Amino acid sequence: MNQIIECVPNFSEGRNKNIIDQIISEIISTDGVYLLDVDPGKDTNRTVVTFVGAPDEVIEAAFRCIKKAAELINMAEHTGAHPRMGATDVCPLIPVKGVLFLSSRSVIPLTIKAVSSVLPPLILRPWMPACNPMRINI
Repeated sequence: MNQIIECVPNFSEGRNKNIIDQIISEIISTDGVYLLDVDPGKDTNRTVVTFVGAPDEVIEAAFRCIKKAAELINMAEHTGAHPRMGATDVCPLIPVKGVLFLSSRSVIPLTIKAVSSVLPPLILRPWMPACNPMRINI
């Protein structure tokens, strides 16, 4: 793989294993994507997932799991200690190999377009990962 990005979506479900498993299945069923971690929290009722792969495959997996979370998680009934914005609170895309941060921004509009075509409009605030230029590559 010449290019690798990491995706770390945060889902507003940390208690119901069945729902978490259905969301995760969307990721692991996407060819070329590697699930690294699933970290559910019962008190926060939130699950943080980490997966990697080539940009196109990671974007596909992100779209699929965000869509599945929106189908399964009822925010009207949600409780938990962590502040939440929706079924998927955040979905960071992080360059790992062969992708500079500035060029990785090009995948963000594709992800927003794909997700917003089937889900309510999203708010996205892309920014540089570091304010100090010396730390951009850290």
